[in-house]
Amino acid sequence: MNRVVRLMLGFGALPFLSAVAPLLLLPIIARIGGPAGWIAILTGQALGSFAGVLIMAGWTIHGQARVAASPTGRARHRIYAAALQRRVKAALVVLPCGCLLTAMVVDEYDVDALLMFVAMAMSGLSLTWFATGAGRPSWIVLYEAGPRLVAVALSAASIVATGQLWIYPVLLIVATALGVTSFHRAIMGQLWPRYERGDRVVARKEDIYGATASVTGAVYSSAPVPVASAALSEAWAAGLASADRLYRYATLVIVALANALQAWVLDPMDQRRRSRAQIALVMHTVLGLIGLGLLTLVGPTATAWLFGSDVTASPGTCWWFGMAFLGINISTALIRNIAIPTGRSGLVVLATVVSAVTGVAVMVMQETPTGIAMGLAASEVLSAVVVGAGLLMTARRQARTAAEEYTGLTHS
Repeated sequence: MNRVVRLMLGFGALPFLSAVAPLLLLPIIARIGGPAGWIAILTGQALGSFAGVLIMAGWTIHGQARVAASPTGRARHRIYAAALQRRVKAALVVLPCGCLLTAMVVDEYDVDALLMFVAMAMSGLSLTWFATGAGRPSWIVLYEAGPRLVAVALSAASIVATGQLWIYPVLLIVATALGVTSFHRAIMGQLWPRYERGDRVVARKEDIYGATASVTGAVYSSAPVPVASAALSEAWAAGLASADRLYRYATLVIVALANALQAWVLDPMDQRRRSRAQIALVMHTVLGLIGLGLLTLVGPTATAWLFGSDVTASPGTCWWFGMAFLGINISTALIRNIAIPTGRSGLVVLATVVSAVTGVAVMVMQETPTGIAMGLAASEVLSAVVVGAGLLMTARRQARTAAEEYTGLTHS
């Protein structure tokens, strides 16, 4: 397990620190902006995160694997250049549409919400997938995590001094742009990596499945705060947004564990994939149960302490977010370590589509923060159930086929 620890430190801990850094800033935003500013900023974050997934369009899944399998640095650079051009084209469509939607959902602090949307949408230009595939965590630190940390530190001081929330998204946009362009100059040798028409990145069926699953999953995972902002009172929406933010930071632990375990489970030099996949499932389940307990027991107190008593989450809301945390843990282990490696991408797409339709329908029909959180939990738990049931059916079918073949051989 020493290798798992090293992988978690390299590709888990460092990005985790970058992602957790805004936790130091959000309490300032919640207290200065009040419930209205708080829900506006988090609505922009939620919609922007979804836009970032649309812009990325599955490159974190299929692109990362292609970079890892590329034999030379030049081949990797060509993949990155092709991916960059496609993502920029997607951004030209996604950003205007997302800005319009954000303006329709948010009433107060609309400029702040729009800027936050753009800042989060720029995550679609992230280089993390490329650095992970190339095995270079230092690139993430230098060109992504580092600039973001500086932006958070400057934002905290500036917002306290001026009371202006828009400073944070503006500095985040600047940090992202400087990080990406610096990466291009230092690693790619060009301000804008050259894309040649011969460098075609053909989409395979698995790639399309991966992109579809990423986008569909983002629909229900990003929906709670925008739905609450549009349908609930300011006070209720702010409380749900606090629970949602606490939940998002908790899921960073899942990402760190999943990244480390995936490389360990799928090690091509080791034949113990099945037993390692089982261990990974147990570890994720234990983490999910711990998260369920913590979110339920200390969630309301934590949101009050972190974000202020005006935006405290209710116990029922925190419990449903805890159930979502358990569900996403189990589905992550099943999808990343079993379903995708064994070619069951179609099952993953089916699970995310069913989960999205069910979860969003539950959210829209509810008129309380607890009901909207229940919709998210329904999505994540249903995803785990569908994937688990599909894998179990496949395993039983394969066992039955093997038994029939064995019986045929013995009779012959």
